[in-house]
Order: sequence, then structure tokens, then C-alpha cells
Amino acid sequence: PGEPIDHPWLNKGIEKAQQKVEDRNFEIRKHLLDYDDVLNEQRTVIYQNRDEILADNELSKRIMNNAIDEVEVMFEEYEDAAKHNKNSSVPLAELNERIRDTFGVQLPAESLTKEALLAHLQNDITEKETLAGKENFNMFIRYQYVQIIDRKWLDQLETLEGLREAVALRSYGSKNPLTEYKIDGFNIFDQMLETIRKTVMSRVFKVRIQLSPEAAEARRRMAEAQQRGMNAQHNEAGNT
Repeated sequence: PGEPIDHPWLNKGIEKAQQKVEDRNFEIRKHLLDYDDVLNEQRTVIYQNRDEILADNELSKRIMNNAIDEVEVMFEEYEDAAKHNKNSSVPLAELNERIRDTFGVQLPAESLTKEALLAHLQNDITEKETLAGKENFNMFIRYQYVQIIDRKWLDQLETLEGLREAVALRSYGSKNPLTEYKIDGFNIFDQMLETIRKTVMSRVFKVRIQLSPEAAEARRRMAEAQQRGMNAQHNEAGNT
């Protein structure tokens, strides 16, 4: 007791143990940085998108472009389902339901075409922009985007934290946890971006704009004044 133990074998064993611990700690730090790289890459993308939204003064065009893409997918899937279903009314009913759930509109079955739906959606966007005013409507869309982006990003951070713990178990199945984390993490991220796009688009088409009595009266007077002006021009042209 009280005397130092000094032996080549013991010293060598302690040195090897220390080296293993240091190597393990280095690998842990290295993997933590690798995991953080995935998170940082996603953070860069989401904030770039957010900044673009804040700077975009033509968000109604963005919404309409998203609607065009969504309608294309809807009708492609409908046509594919119709080819493999003897009862043509079933795929049509499913298409109608999908359109109603996404855009909040219902077109007559006999006139339901891709072109008719897109024309209806474009008219809807134009009418809302006219009623609310372009700047107000753009501000509304921007608020919807920012609100859902911020909420979904917080959810994504929690999801990635849970995923990091979950993929560690996959090493027992001879899988690389980091690779699994990258694949699953970016799949979830892509789904999140798609959810943001569809949610905001759906909200914009489903919202209904109601003018206050004062605004409605002012709009009515403006329309009457414009009509009187057109009538006056027409009468002058006729007299001439």
C-alpha cells in the first residue's frame, strides 16, 4: 500500500486502454460532426426557402404553379386508375374527392377536365387578389408560408433527434447508422417540404374573402362610376 506499481506489462496494458478510449471518443466526435452536417445542410435549405418567400412579391404565381403541378399529378393518376378499373365512375369519384379536399371546389362531372379545373383555379386566384388587393393577398400568402415553415422545422428538429437514436440500433443489422440517418433524414425532409407546399396551396384556395360593408359599398360605387364612364364614352362615340 502506498507504493506505485511499475511493470512493463501493466504500463503497456494501461497505454493500450487509454488509446482505445481516445480512439472511441474521437470516433464519437467525428460522427457527431457528420450528423450535424446533415442537420446544417437541411437548415441551410429551409432558411433559403424562407428568405425567398419573404422577398417574393408574386406569391400568387408560386401558388398557381404549385397548383398546376398538383393537378397534373392528379389527372395522371386518375387516367392510370381509369385504365385498370372497369367501373369508370370509381376513379372519377376519387378524383372529385381529391380535388375537393385539396382545392375546396367541386366541378360538374361532365365538364371536369384538367383545363377546366386550371381555368377555375386561375380565376379564383385572380378574384381573391382583386378583392383583397395584390399587396394584402401577397402578405396573407407569405404569413401562411412562414407560419407553417417555422412549425414544421421545429417538428423536423425533434424528428431528427429521435432518428439519431433509432439508427444506432441498426448497426446490429450490419448497417451503417450514419448512412441510414442521411437516407431517412433527407426522405423525411423532402416529405416536409412537400407538406409545406401542399398545405399552403390548399389554404389559399380554400380561404374565402369577405369585404366589410364599407369596402363593399366603396367597390360598388367604383363599379358604377366605371360603368357610367364607359356609357358616356359609348354615347360620345355614337354621336360622333
